[in-house]
Amino acid sequence: MRTMKAIQSSHAARTAVSFQDMLAKVVGAPAAVWVWLHQRSEKARSRIVLSELTDSELDDIGVTRAEARRESCRPFWN
Repeated sequence: MRTMKAIQSSHAARTAVSFQDMLAKVVGAPAAVWVWLHQRSEKARSRIVLSELTDSELDDIGVTRAEARRESCRPFWN
C-alpha cells in the first residue's frame, strides 16, 4: 500500500512539473515575441532621434553625420 502511494505521488509530481514547463513555454513564447518587438521599437525610435540631431550634437557624442545617416537607415530588425 505504501509503495502504491509513493508511485502515485511520484507520478503526480512529474505530471505537475511537466505541466508547469509546458505552461511556461506557452506563456513564455508570446512574452519573448513582445520583448523582441519592444526592443526593436526602441532601436527604431533611437535611430530616428539620432537622425534628427544637429552636427554640433553629433560632435558632442563623437558621431559623424555619415555614421548617423548610416545607422538611421538600418532596418528595425537589424
